[in-house]
Amino acid sequence: MQIENHSKERGRYFKGRQARLRAEVFHKLQNVPVNYSCVYLVKHQARQHKRGWDSVTYIDIQVAVEKVKAGKANLLPETEKALGIRN
Repeated sequence: MQIENHSKERGRYFKGRQARLRAEVFHKLQNVPVNYSCVYLVKHQARQHKRGWDSVTYIDIQVAVEKVKAGKANLLPETEKALGIRN
């Protein structure tokens, strides 16, 4: 049970990171404002998500943008469509 909880925590952290990177990529390529949002209502779950969001660095953002521009990023189909990118 303890291991399962840690994997869920890591999952919320990872989802927070991914949300931030996605928001930053859209900001850089489409000039969409970066707004934090969280779907978790339980405080400790929301904190884990926010920790992931806050862990993204400038370098992470630059790497993500360059990967998207080069067509090397693993994007969801709706993200590709929104950005006008075909791999």
